[in-house]
Amino acid sequence: MKKRFENKTNILLVNITRLGDMIQSTPTIIGLKQENPNAKITVLVEKQFESICYSIPEIDEVIPIDLGMTVRSISREGDGIIDAYEYVDELVEKLKSKNFDYCLNMSSSAYTALLLSLVDVKRRGGWTADSEGYRLIESDWAKLFATAVFHQNRKYSPFNLVDIFRCAGDVEKHPNYLKVAVSDEAREYCKKFIQDAKFTNTGPLLVVQAGASQAKRQWAPSNFIKCVRKLVKENNVRVVLSGTKKELSIIEPIKVVSKFAKEHPALEIRVGYIDNELADTKIISDYATIPSMEGLLTMFAGGLIEHVRNLSIGLNLYAEKLEEGGNN
Repeated sequence: MKKRFENKTNILLVNITRLGDMIQSTPTIIGLKQENPNAKITVLVEKQFESICYSIPEIDEVIPIDLGMTVRSISREGDGIIDAYEYVDELVEKLKSKNFDYCLNMSSSAYTALLLSLVDVKRRGGWTADSEGYRLIESDWAKLFATAVFHQNRKYSPFNLVDIFRCAGDVEKHPNYLKVAVSDEAREYCKKFIQDAKFTNTGPLLVVQAGASQAKRQWAPSNFIKCVRKLVKENNVRVVLSGTKKELSIIEPIKVVSKFAKEHPALEIRVGYIDNELADTKIISDYATIPSMEGLLTMFAGGLIEHVRNLSIGLNLYAEKLEEGGNN
């Protein structure tokens, strides 16, 4: 792999979109520090994922961005749009003041690309934007990722997202595993949690995160049920279902049916009853892919970002016009 940039000393990493992406970026973060031991690594992350960053080794500073507040401000219109603009402006100025000499944007979104074009770090990888706000892809590995994701060719890509992040960041020296620092307090909590669960199975412990950030990534509960049944039958696994309260609509069917299936091995889901009508397995699977309220709000926020971009460009052009008028 040919490195694009050597000797990084003040690094900005942007990974806003998802918790899973943050975890999968850990080999990149650790590798950057191994190759640049004196470098400072700062991570820009969505506020709701801030806490996990404090458990990732080699991160020196975390800067959260409150996208939820920004979207709520814009939806108020009027003064809300000004509040959102001032918040983004303050964030941009804060990032500029850090004088980063390298930036890797691991989020492929339009708003992070626009944000980084305003920060204007000269050496960069991943996504940024030109002076008119259109996205640019700065590295070949990020381009490969774009062809897989944006053109629905993911199944043809032989590379894991972990390697895409790492190679887009010019990282050659790295751990071959994901790494999160687990506190003694957390270990004790998990130990007690497992004891209190009183598992009757004795096999490996399996934690299932059933929720997904987007409907197209959401596995149907019926598929989780089949997977759990198979693993319990063949490996006697102990199963823990993980998720937020907003994902209970996905988790509860898996929990209930899996427990029933354990007591009734011949069980097979053939039909459902939804809104006073019979539903076959296809309809049940379709319902299972409907995103949660949180997912719908995220999709709504994504739609608003384009308006924020246009607003930012318009305000910038207006400011330039005022400056030209003052100089005449």
